[in-house]
Amino acid sequence: MARKQPESRRRSADLGRARRVVDEALAIAVGLTGQHRADALASVAEALAPLDLPQALALAEEMSDADSRWSLLHSIAPAIARQAPDRAIKLARSIRDSKTRASALRYVAEELAETEPERAITLVRAIRDRDARGSARREVAVALVRRHPHAALRLARGFRDAFDRSTALNDLAREGQCESAALRAICACAVRAALRIESPHDRAWELSAVAQSLARIDRERSSEVAIAALESARVEPHARARDCAVAEAVKALAKVDAPFAAEIARTVEDCWHRGLALAHVSAAVARTDPPFCRAMIDEALREASLAEDEDNRESIRDRVVDALIELDPKEAVEFTLGHGIGPSRAAEALARTDLCQALKAVDRAADSEARTDLRTAIVWAISRTDPDKALSVAEDIEDEAQRSPVVYDIVEALAPQDPTRALLIARRVDGDYSRVLALCRVAQALAGAA
Repeated sequence: MARKQPESRRRSADLGRARRVVDEALAIAVGLTGQHRADALASVAEALAPLDLPQALALAEEMSDADSRWSLLHSIAPAIARQAPDRAIKLARSIRDSKTRASALRYVAEELAETEPERAITLVRAIRDRDARGSARREVAVALVRRHPHAALRLARGFRDAFDRSTALNDLAREGQCESAALRAICACAVRAALRIESPHDRAWELSAVAQSLARIDRERSSEVAIAALESARVEPHARARDCAVAEAVKALAKVDAPFAAEIARTVEDCWHRGLALAHVSAAVARTDPPFCRAMIDEALREASLAEDEDNRESIRDRVVDALIELDPKEAVEFTLGHGIGPSRAAEALARTDLCQALKAVDRAADSEARTDLRTAIVWAISRTDPDKALSVAEDIEDEAQRSPVVYDIVEALAPQDPTRALLIARRVDGDYSRVLALCRVAQALAGAA
């Protein structure tokens, strides 16, 4: 019987393989030109930094123009944040371009959110640019919420503007990866923030978002907040904005009281938003009440036929697709193809339940764009479970520019669980630029496994 490889030896082997793959990617990247060269080298630097920081930094110093050099440092800093946080912060702060520096600090803070939440918050607060700081505040709060919900709440509540504060809190509530008690606290703060918003439309929109999050843990409270959203929507003075806000309130109500939501939907003045509201109801009850869902779909499509603008008609049909995916993914695919709607979501759902039917849908598609969309969705759906079949489907995409990112998706999905197989596929990616990105992803997986 073969002896099990010692853990330290396996780790060393994986790191060695990762380094060789990075060197392979680097050899290709230096031969590229223009923006592709800069972006490819940034990916190489990101993969190289945890393995050999001095060489990654030397790569940045070799860049002839400042923007490319800052771009590489922007990639390197977050890549080493967990193993060398002080060095990562110093690198991010050394970037002279203010926007790139703020972005790098944000990404370093996101990396530190799980292990050093207070340090992550301090970094966000130190970003000078107001817009960049606001963006970082929202993103880092979301990164914090799963492991440190109270820290996330504290960061999100830091916005002075009620709308910004409500939006940030709703981002946390939608993330939902925290205990129900923490989610209740987040939703309570979001409601208080939303009620301070002056615009009836914006207030209704934010309350509707809170109500949808609450529906997962407290249907009664969700209903109360959705009713408050509806009341705010109804006092909006502008007709189009009022209809839009009512439709969003209906979306929230439908999760807890679909028949009542349908009644409200029918009162919307404009046929476009009336159709959207009815489609929201159909999507909410697709799993629990298929007959009612069908009736709502029929009503929504009738309203769509009355809408004068094609974009408005398509937005209603697109929401109907959400309901059809739950009812019958095959029917959803046929519906999208018949109405010229992007079939990706429906095809992905169908591929997970009936791959044979999903592949047949490709043959029935009328044009090459639809066939490519279908194949891309199928590949995404089965990359982890059947990479060989996914690769076969991807190779049927005729256009190299469209095929390369799809094959990259297979590499990205497969690399964490089978880096050896992912490496073989990465080397088959068309186009040097896309191949560099795929090789770097494999190297990162090998380094992470080590």
